Amino acid sequence: MYQNSRKTQIKINRRNEEILKVKEQNQTLLLLDDTNKVIGNLEFTKTDNALIITRPFIESSLGGNGFAEFLLDRASEIANKENLKLASVCYYGIKYIEKNK
Repeated sequence: MYQNSRKTQIKINRRNEEILKVKEQNQTLLLLDDTNKVIGNLEFTKTDNALIITRPFIESSLGGNGFAEFLLDRASEIANKENLKLASVCYYGIKYIEKNK
């Protein structure tokens, strides 16, 4: 659950995804709240056969709310759509991939 500056609670689930927006920009997924403020990002690189997660970042005050996993889900969808293997050089990404094999 996330509370923005207006104290609106946002749950990460399939019904409320429209409140959170993900924008792809220069091999980075930006996570925007309902006011278009960037609250996190996920950096990646692409090779001929893989999308490689290099670093997820979520504002420290929002940690533990599932936002990094939300971004990793989007990265996984991009990899699947483009027929790329999902890989990671960061610990969190590696654990995500192991969990979702």
